[in-house]
Amino acid sequence: MLNPTVVNQFGTIKVDVIKTELLFVPTLKTLAPPPPPMAPVDPAVDHFQCYKAKRSKGTPKFQKSLNVSVQDQFGTGTTTTTVTTSTTTTTVMSPSGAFLETARD
Repeated sequence: MLNPTVVNQFGTIKVDVIKTELLFVPTLKTLAPPPPPMAPVDPAVDHFQCYKAKRSKGTPKFQKSLNVSVQDQFGTGTTTTTVTTSTTTTTVMSPSGAFLETARD
């Protein structure tokens, strides 16, 4: 797939998708061990497909972002990092594997 446009908090960039890299599926998360039994997966919960990607020729270089704050979902800590490049693009998918325009609420 050539030249899809990726828009996120770091700006807009065109990329060339190279290959499938990761699939993220709904999972149980908790800070309290042991976790409770997992309920059946809600079909309205999104799956995410990630692809290895590189900047398309003719597209401006990725602008390094300094002092980006990152916090996990559990609120156990915040760290600051520098984002220097983009190597993966991720899109929301339905459980059947169909692409979705946006994540479902």
